[in-house]
Amino acid sequence: MDSNMSNETFAYLIRQILNENCTPVLGAGISYPSKTKQGETDVHKTERMIEIIAKKLCKDVTFEGAGKDKKICENCDKKGKCEIRKEISSGALSKLSQRYTWKENHKKLVEILKIKEFNDLCPTKAHYYLAFLAREGLITEVITTNYDTLMEKAYLKTFGFDDKEIDRILGLQCNEESYKENIVVRIYDRKSFARFSSLKRFENKSVKIDDEAYVLKVYKINGCAFELTNNNNNFYEKILLTSQQLQDWRERQWAADLFRYKLRSTTLLFIGYGSDEPQVLHTMQKVFEESKDDFTNDGNDKGDKSNDNIFEKYSNIPIISVFKQNPSFVHEYIARSFCESINKNTEWEKLMLRHEKILKNSGKRKLPADDLMEIIYFEILKKLLIEALEYSSYETNASFTTFIPNVKYIIREIVDKKLEDLLFVFKKEKKFTDMVSCLPSIIRLFSIANGEKNAYFSIRNNKEGYAEILFILYLILDEEFDKEGFYKDKIELKNKYLYFSFKKQNINKESMKDEEKDIVVFLLGNHSMINSSSSERVVKREKDKIRRNQIFFITWRDIFSDFNDAMNVNEIKKKIKNAIFRPRKYIANSRKSIKKRLKKLKQFSEEV
Repeated sequence: MDSNMSNETFAYLIRQILNENCTPVLGAGISYPSKTKQGETDVHKTERMIEIIAKKLCKDVTFEGAGKDKKICENCDKKGKCEIRKEISSGALSKLSQRYTWKENHKKLVEILKIKEFNDLCPTKAHYYLAFLAREGLITEVITTNYDTLMEKAYLKTFGFDDKEIDRILGLQCNEESYKENIVVRIYDRKSFARFSSLKRFENKSVKIDDEAYVLKVYKINGCAFELTNNNNNFYEKILLTSQQLQDWRERQWAADLFRYKLRSTTLLFIGYGSDEPQVLHTMQKVFEESKDDFTNDGNDKGDKSNDNIFEKYSNIPIISVFKQNPSFVHEYIARSFCESINKNTEWEKLMLRHEKILKNSGKRKLPADDLMEIIYFEILKKLLIEALEYSSYETNASFTTFIPNVKYIIREIVDKKLEDLLFVFKKEKKFTDMVSCLPSIIRLFSIANGEKNAYFSIRNNKEGYAEILFILYLILDEEFDKEGFYKDKIELKNKYLYFSFKKQNINKESMKDEEKDIVVFLLGNHSMINSSSSERVVKREKDKIRRNQIFFITWRDIFSDFNDAMNVNEIKKKIKNAIFRPRKYIANSRKSIKKRLKKLKQFSEEV
């Protein structure tokens, strides 16, 4: 799956995300592939909800009659025509919901649709890739019309929390005293907006997090299923389902103001969004019409005759992800409304992200949210890794560069020639199971090096560490190694297993007893400066044999103990490969005899 970078729409979106000027708007389509932990797939789907209401409203009954006048439903007229059945076939959930509340009440509607069970759904790939961008601090706010908690769960999963801890953290928001402990906040009414909308960085020291965290704000403009777990009747009314509720913002002026502000100031990325809610479409139209006269009378704009690139002139262009081959009415309405407001009526199609623009030679005719977000994330990943490498090329920024000659030249070679090759290895298709299966291998290797297998560590907050791992991988890439090893805890070389670690204590020696080869642990960061290379033996006793494995810890300090500015790139590569494949030599050098140490001390004293 390759991205078509010649697509100016996609390039604009990537630029906006990197500039922290993009807010995703999530519709039902992004949650569509989600399942519950028990494997149920239709809990949240519109078709199921329509079917439930239909059975309550449109009960099949038998009437005596002749020919075409026979009724098939108690709501039919004498000719068998039924407005309810029309609404069922057209998927008009809001109208059917309204009809049901006329017969019963709103709480009963929420209960029969089992909205509370939306809390059992598991995040999709698209949710996890959005969560990764949130961990980088590139996205800190999400607007959604969905009731589920998939975005919140995905974000909390990136910290390595298990399901029990996630439920506990989600429940904290219900506690007036504990709201500051929230890493992710649900904003669904005026009170929650007042309390949480200004939060930015997570600074609660009582919650153990190994990486810097930003507070993710999820604006739920149609209500939140999690609040129903409190069995508070007031929250049932905040689940918006009926036509009357969706006509205007009513008591949710905070949501209207938020939406207006975002339309004016940022790029809204619509993912899985196809709702024709009047409140949303009307607000868009009003905001876009505000500036229509300004652009029409602007002497610098020539209307449709202008060749100006709109992606270079405007910083608030909405981008719409189109799932099917052609855009829906809602998609076209949003795009046309914006382009009319800037007097560029004919350019509305540029605002669409379609499969033929994004998926190159894939054979696909649709653009699912999972595929879109994977492509977006990996493009961002590449740019963040380039930034990390360039940052680390200066000795003052990265400790490992102080030991290696010509390091700037090698890093430039990685950026210009080899980074795409490394990313190709990292991007190999894997079956989606959970958050860990979405982690790019470079992120997973870094997380394991930090002693945390199931967490995401931000590239922007750990530029030196990521650059250090990439640097080593580049130097060994031409060796024969098992690329499947990138998806495990280590890299499998011809006669060794290679691990990375920022601390010796991060290594699980018990798990290494089962390895069939010797293990090389490359100590990174400051530990590569202050520690000497060493080795340890791990022994596993079995019924009929004893398995002995050697663990070799190697450091930059010992590999380049004889630092020489005249070393060229090939000599540096050879030296590092020798250290990995023949570590005993460097460990022996670090264990000098007392006689050699005294001799070196004497030489040093004479020089002084």
